[in-house]
Amino acid sequence: MTKLLTREDVERIKKTWWPNIQKLCRDYLTLWDELANERSISDRLMER
Repeated sequence: MTKLLTREDVERIKKTWWPNIQKLCRDYLTLWDELANERSISDRLMER
């Protein structure tokens, strides 16, 4: 039989993992922004 998580379990998990998930998402978005900037610079250099 499967043990269900209690509300307290869920809150504890959120407090533990949520900051890590938020940081991971911010880092991922920052990486995409940096890649877009690099592509823009590369495209401008190729046009010259």
